[in-house]
Amino acid sequence: MFRFVPSFFLLVLLSLAAVFGAACAQQPVGSTTRASPEPEPALVVEVEFEAPREVASFEYFGGLEFDESIPTPREELGYDIGEQFTRHHDVVRYLTTLAASSDRLNYREYGRSHEDRALTVLTISSPENISRIEEILAANRELADPENLSEERAQEIIASNPAIVWLSYNVHGNEASCTESAMQMAYTLAAAQNPEVLDVLDDLVIVIDPVLNPDGRDRYVNFYRAALGTSGPNPSPIAAEHMEPWPGGRTNHFYFDLNRDWIWLTQPESAARLKVYLQVLPQLHIDYHEQGHHSPYFFGAGDDPYNLNIPAATREWVNRYGEANALAFDREGLVYATRERFDYLYPGYGKVLPTYHGAVGMLCEKGGHGRAGLSIELDEQSDLTLAERAYHHFLTGMSYLETTRELRAEQLDRFRRYFADSLQKRDGTPLAFIISAENDRNLLEKIWRLCDSHGVRVDEATEAIDLGGAIDMWTGEAPEVRSAPAGSWVIWTDQPRGHLVAAAFERSTFVTDIETYDITGWSAPVVFGMQAWSMDAAPRADVRQILSFEAEEAKAVGGGDVAILVDSTQHRFPVGVGVAMRHELTLRKAGAEFTIGGQTFSPGSLIIYAKRNHERDLKRVLRELLDAGLDARLVDTGLTETGHVLGVNDNWHMDLPNVALLRGDPLNPYSFGQTWHLLDREMPIPHTALNIIDVTASRLDEFNVVVIPDTWGDLDRWLGEHGADAIRDWVEDGGVLVTLAGASEWAESEVLEFGEDEDSDESDEDEGDEEDRPAPSELSWEEREDREVEDNVPGALLAATLDTTHPLAGGLGERMPVLKRSDRMLEVEDDTFVLVRFDPEERLVIGGVISDRNVARLAGTPAVTHHEHGHGAVICFSDDPTVRGFLHRPMRLLMNVIVFSPSL
Repeated sequence: MFRFVPSFFLLVLLSLAAVFGAACAQQPVGSTTRASPEPEPALVVEVEFEAPREVASFEYFGGLEFDESIPTPREELGYDIGEQFTRHHDVVRYLTTLAASSDRLNYREYGRSHEDRALTVLTISSPENISRIEEILAANRELADPENLSEERAQEIIASNPAIVWLSYNVHGNEASCTESAMQMAYTLAAAQNPEVLDVLDDLVIVIDPVLNPDGRDRYVNFYRAALGTSGPNPSPIAAEHMEPWPGGRTNHFYFDLNRDWIWLTQPESAARLKVYLQVLPQLHIDYHEQGHHSPYFFGAGDDPYNLNIPAATREWVNRYGEANALAFDREGLVYATRERFDYLYPGYGKVLPTYHGAVGMLCEKGGHGRAGLSIELDEQSDLTLAERAYHHFLTGMSYLETTRELRAEQLDRFRRYFADSLQKRDGTPLAFIISAENDRNLLEKIWRLCDSHGVRVDEATEAIDLGGAIDMWTGEAPEVRSAPAGSWVIWTDQPRGHLVAAAFERSTFVTDIETYDITGWSAPVVFGMQAWSMDAAPRADVRQILSFEAEEAKAVGGGDVAILVDSTQHRFPVGVGVAMRHELTLRKAGAEFTIGGQTFSPGSLIIYAKRNHERDLKRVLRELLDAGLDARLVDTGLTETGHVLGVNDNWHMDLPNVALLRGDPLNPYSFGQTWHLLDREMPIPHTALNIIDVTASRLDEFNVVVIPDTWGDLDRWLGEHGADAIRDWVEDGGVLVTLAGASEWAESEVLEFGEDEDSDESDEDEGDEEDRPAPSELSWEEREDREVEDNVPGALLAATLDTTHPLAGGLGERMPVLKRSDRMLEVEDDTFVLVRFDPEERLVIGGVISDRNVARLAGTPAVTHHEHGHGAVICFSDDPTVRGFLHRPMRLLMNVIVFSPSL
């Protein structure tokens, strides 16, 4: 390899040494200055600097030799890795060809994406290991079953079994160097003949998931290829090829961030992947990403806060791997970063969730991202290329494999101990979570799916559970009831997946450093809206393990042909309104509670009169209600046993919604996608996605409800004067505008025209809030940073109370969790209805990071407001209730608002 010596620099040093020596020699004899000793010869060190590696060579172990019978990427794709972005179908084509050409590989399709693209994994090892791969994986799973594993058997497995490494690439679609690197890694392991590679294959099983997010990746790759000129890449950062259009390629089809979905499994990509992941259970999991193109390569240990449910031993191994990566990068003279920025608090990341399944979870982030393309200018002297990005990922991958081989037995032993130690109760962690059997069956099914998917044991109490000493998950205080009914579930933290149970279910996660990277509150029982308790001691009741669970099928009870009734307390109740919308039914909604046929119905319940819908196929309607998981009652009279009879005016005629969901710049694509998924998949009702640039008065006239998701930019700029006027006029003419988070600020200003009265009480309140704080100009640099951290609300889980008398609250109880992700406060006037209000200071915080100042500011303020405006209404949410698709209680409230608001 070419080397050079900086000769000019050495000549300068030699010249200076000669001048200095001559000056000393010419000092006069007898001078009063102390004579210097005879100078020693100048010591010159020759420093040799290695020229930058040709990054597309993908070398390791001092050079690699390949079996020429195994097809290279160029032979199959027509270009070398790093020369072009590869579309997903071509990735699949190359990997299937590779697997067919090598006895070191198994290829498997494990699922399909929303857009029906293949989700695949390659399993790579020595031919001998591949021939007995099921035996190896079965033995590996024994290490994760400490209750049935003897010490003798454990040592036998540790002595003989390969360690397992799982490499995950391209969970964010526009971080596209990852998949290119995955193909090069697969080729190297399939074809390299070096003894070091053969040793790795003997001692390890490597699983490569080349594209976790094929829909997002193809969205990015197709954009980039379409933007690329025939003369090749333009490295100018302002070139069109470096500017992805909305929504970008980061997310999947419904614009979910799959790197936040590892725990909740709301998307098919995540759910399918976890099934095969738990069959493999690797000791090491690497999550490959890209970040801003000016950033150095990140690997190894992240920054605090670490979730305290992650054992210290796992964290120590994260450091060990990071140090090994540093050696590999130092050998190449590469710039890197570690021990910063990326924390291990939120359990839904690809680097974190695997730690709860026994792996050492690691993150790799190369500068690049969707901006970088094939080449982008970093400075006047250098460009960042796709080849370099792919090579640096290749370098960390090879380093991780080399290190794991060296530490194989230690890793297997650590893995075994992780699960064995999980059987012990940990200080500060509840021993059990109790989920009441009286919860909605569809919510119970969600909890079951969450637990079963992650291999968490769930027990069922065969008798009532005494709740003495328990804590209510909602209030954090002693429960209002004395016992949980027989059939309630007990989910233990002293089981092999106990660390995960604690991380997902605990009411409040302890946060060691308030400067966090992501949300800090997410307690599953709370955000699912369930009646649940935690206990530090074992419940005093007999229990048995639940091996399978399916929600009891919905039933139609009663008899008669007067009306069909659907109770609004059922979690999936809004889907029933969707059924009514599709069949264009005439409906009434209950204005107050009533009892008929011995069953009590809550406000908001549906009343479907048969005579009023005689032209509709009510048998089909009933079947669709049942298929949606909704119980129904058939009645032969309009007379009730208690409450108003069915036909009274207080049971309003219900105007069915005709819903438009706005999309496009400058709306937050996550917020749009999550709301779209809610309306399309989670609680399907007919709706129309409408481009924001197409908002005109004539278009809006087709709808009576418009939903604007959270926004990342200036809505006025994109709507324009005519679009804003169209929305304002449409509301005044009777439309209902529903706004989430940042869009609510726009609605308050531009539709409701708040803030014009400078003497309002609200303005005085805001000014008073700042009086006790020094002006930013009075703060030091450090104090200014501390204030930014104090003012930030990264995602705390707060308690709020619902006005159950409000027509939009039908079927919901008083309690409403809010995932607060900003210090935004909604404005009110005297005629504003507050649908949801944050609780007082003493009980406001359920979990997560929020400063005392923000607690005091937010306590008692509105979380959801309803403003009558002209003949219409504006309903504002302070925060997005759809975040990541797991906030089932807040999402049900949003659905209530959408389906009931036209009837206000």
